[in-house]
Amino acid sequence: MRVFLIAFVATMVGLSGEVQAAEPARMISVSGHAEVEATPDRARVSAGVVSQARSAGEAVDQNSVAMRGVFTALRAAGVAEADIQTSGFNVSPVFDQVEGRGQARRIVGYRATNTVTALVRDTAIVGDTLDALIKGGANSLNGVTFFVAPDEAVQDRLRIAAVKDAQRKAAMMAEAAGARLGRVMTISETGRGGGPAPARFRSEALASVPVAAGTSTLSMDLAVTFELR
Repeated sequence: MRVFLIAFVATMVGLSGEVQAAEPARMISVSGHAEVEATPDRARVSAGVVSQARSAGEAVDQNSVAMRGVFTALRAAGVAEADIQTSGFNVSPVFDQVEGRGQARRIVGYRATNTVTALVRDTAIVGDTLDALIKGGANSLNGVTFFVAPDEAVQDRLRIAAVKDAQRKAAMMAEAAGARLGRVMTISETGRGGGPAPARFRSEALASVPVAAGTSTLSMDLAVTFELR
């Protein structure tokens, strides 16, 4: 009988340990956010040439001549060859305007469109670059996008600040609930902010085109889970 009791007690102790081990840990999950204002130091300029002629070949030939002037203008403005890229080329028919119903539309010509995107690494010359494009033959200016060049040192500072923000929030909520923060269980990066910002510009004048880079907001978001004690 004594052996049986010892075995029973040992079994109950083991079961008690299993129950305690199975008890879920108390945790709290919060988000951390940090941001900083930065001045854009890069820009992407999109421009091109639209040409129209009676035949597709003529439209392409005229477009090619004008685009050579555009490429020359970009290089003269200080844009590196490696930073110039053709981003679109299209040839499409041009139809006449039919007023009556049921009448077939006729092809009266062809339109060739060639678009180039240039990376400008100095925002101070964006206006001059647009000016050079206009003078070089570009008749289609699609826009300017300013952005901040990737900088891991800035991103690391934002990560540290976001973690501290998460710790502040978690400590405040834990204290309100009568608990204390324990170990950090998980940290995950949920998002970065600070994408390209479009800018408006005027292209009707051949003087240096006015542009303003403004500022961009760089941000970091983290999800952090803490143990509660």
